[in-house]
Amino acid sequence: MPLNAQVITEDSLWPRLGAAQEEANRLVAQQLKGFAMDRPRFGPEDLTCYSWHEAPGWASARLRDWVRGMESARDGEKGDGPDGAEAWLAEKLGLLTRGGLFQTFFAVYGGEVVWTGSVVEDDRGVKAQLAGLGYPVDAFFGLFNTRHDLRGRGIGWTGANHVDRHVHEWTASAKDVRGALFTVEPAAERHYVALGFHLVGDIYIPAFDAIERAYVKDYRQCDGR
Repeated sequence: MPLNAQVITEDSLWPRLGAAQEEANRLVAQQLKGFAMDRPRFGPEDLTCYSWHEAPGWASARLRDWVRGMESARDGEKGDGPDGAEAWLAEKLGLLTRGGLFQTFFAVYGGEVVWTGSVVEDDRGVKAQLAGLGYPVDAFFGLFNTRHDLRGRGIGWTGANHVDRHVHEWTASAKDVRGALFTVEPAAERHYVALGFHLVGDIYIPAFDAIERAYVKDYRQCDGR
């Protein structure tokens, strides 16, 4: 399997990046947190967030329609096809349980779905790859997407916070969780670094035939939120 991975342990990550890079990441995360809390164009009060099991039927149907119609150039995801977002979502919805760690969330504004994000057991087979690199993972953040014409206005950050809070709350009542994700989007990476995810290296995604950057975060019962 093609793999171009640079494995970086948590202990060696920041020294190898250098003090300047560490400080730059800290400042970006700090600035993003400030923006998200103080001046978002959209915040939790503006959006209605549902989990799949709690959503009304019309909202669930609109989520499926939106995902089905995604285009790679516009949305960063291809909706149709055996490896498309629609098939991915259908598979993951069949594995969800009410009140469980694994959930699909989405946000509605003005009667339209404007964001989605899921917590799933595995994403594109990457769980086994990360385990082989020394990072056993319990859950993945997958199919995080904001409607293309509303990006850069706080919706993605609000959604990511919603999912992060869900994992914290589930962990507090159940067990420690190591979460993971992969992306190549700089804006998304800034969000995840601000939420406490750490870069562990590059990983090959067979479904995309692409190299993306993998991040992990340890959610612990003792942390609280």
